[in-house]
Amino acid sequence: MVLKRFQANEYEFEKFFCKTLTIYSKDSLDQKIKTTQNFIKQQKLHYPLILKPDDGIGGIGLQFIEDEKKLIESLESLKKDYILQEYVSRPLELSVFFIKHPSQQGKIWSITRRYTVKENNEPELMIPTRRIICKDESHLINPILEKRFNALSDIDGFYFGRFDIRVQDMHIFTSQWTWFKIIEVNVGAHSMALHAFDSKYGWMQRYKILSDQLKFAFDIAEKNRSLPWYPHQSFRDFLQWFLKIFIDC
Repeated sequence: MVLKRFQANEYEFEKFFCKTLTIYSKDSLDQKIKTTQNFIKQQKLHYPLILKPDDGIGGIGLQFIEDEKKLIESLESLKKDYILQEYVSRPLELSVFFIKHPSQQGKIWSITRRYTVKENNEPELMIPTRRIICKDESHLINPILEKRFNALSDIDGFYFGRFDIRVQDMHIFTSQWTWFKIIEVNVGAHSMALHAFDSKYGWMQRYKILSDQLKFAFDIAEKNRSLPWYPHQSFRDFLQWFLKIFIDC
């Protein structure tokens, strides 16, 4: 999901989000190059950078951009909207799954720490070509985090999703809400609670976790569907969107 919707809310959490630019496929190559160069200069960014599909899933299509030459080569091949983003080198990656029923306070359902198995000096990125290990760290949930995520998520239309975060220090993040960057917000039914994939859970436990996630989603949808202003999406529309991601990537 576009992070600008969260950056622009009244609580002014912009400093906690990665600097991000949307690159549109309809633009000419010259426009793309000019837009990205201006963005890098204005935001005072340095290589490496991250390039990924705007509607991607599971790290499919993610690229590590080492220099301007690599960036231009990548821009030449883009066939869909992409996001250019600063690379955050903080050593820990967490996925925070947040649920907010309409007219109620939200809650953090789970916190998952993710590790990658990488070789030599490869960048620490969560991409499908590497083995990703998930560890359920939901014991870290506390009132400070829940209060902050309720404030962060006070946006019309956001009820259910996962925040992917890179953290410098786990204790400081959980107790003081500092030293971290939000690199992605996955919103809606296609977002996934990753604590289900902790190796300590058997397949029956994983099934229950993912089943509970779907139940939360359906409960929220049922409450919202009666609202005349709430946008509705058919199953066919959802399926077309889902298939498009894999075909394009």
